[in-house]
Amino acid sequence: MKVEFQDLEDRSNPHNGEGFTSVAQVVGLLNELRYSRPPFMCELRGDNGITLTVGLGIDIGCVQYAPSDGNPPYMMAVSPPEVKPYAGEMEFVVGGTATPIDGRYYLPFQNIEQIIAYFMETGGRSPTVAWEEF
Repeated sequence: MKVEFQDLEDRSNPHNGEGFTSVAQVVGLLNELRYSRPPFMCELRGDNGITLTVGLGIDIGCVQYAPSDGNPPYMMAVSPPEVKPYAGEMEFVVGGTATPIDGRYYLPFQNIEQIIAYFMETGGRSPTVAWEEF
């Protein structure tokens, strides 16, 4: 499946609107971005009408799976049981505004990679994590 990248914080990002069919290319871009700036949100808009909204920090992030038209349901990936729970909230910047995300939704980047790979291969939600309606 093809996904289109949109940086929700930096509208001038030269990758905005770029289409990807390779998981390795998407993960490479996200790896580059997560080490170069404060935590932020981006979207991977699938050609199947579903969007993954990804919060990216250096070590952790979050993922929401929802229809691209903005209608519910909005499903958030829940931290796997083996991941040490994070206390409190972390903020991801969207359009210049810090958006707090509860610690129960924090994922190690490895889980985010798996979710993206599954999404790009099947269009669905990865079974490697639990999902909760947000």
